[in-house]
Amino acid sequence: MTQYFNDDIPCNSCNRLIRKYDQTCVACGAKNKQNKKSYYGLIAFLFCLFFGYLGFSNLYLGKNPKIGFTFLFISIVFLLIALLLFKADKSTTKY
Repeated sequence: MTQYFNDDIPCNSCNRLIRKYDQTCVACGAKNKQNKKSYYGLIAFLFCLFFGYLGFSNLYLGKNPKIGFTFLFISIVFLLIALLLFKADKSTTKY
């Protein structure tokens, strides 16, 4: 008879008991699908609300890091362009 403990779950492919925090099964080597990162909903919401345009929410949630880095890169480029244009406009203005 198999006894389940609080931190044991059955493997998805071979049904042997593994710890729920393990990355892979020790018997068959299959990935543990229940080993998901736990995210704090409020922090994810705040990232999305304040820094969503920068892509931080995608980086935090790990959904698609490429999109997050793309947003971050584009935001930095536009920020640098805006600073250069502001500096150029300020230098040509006479008081």
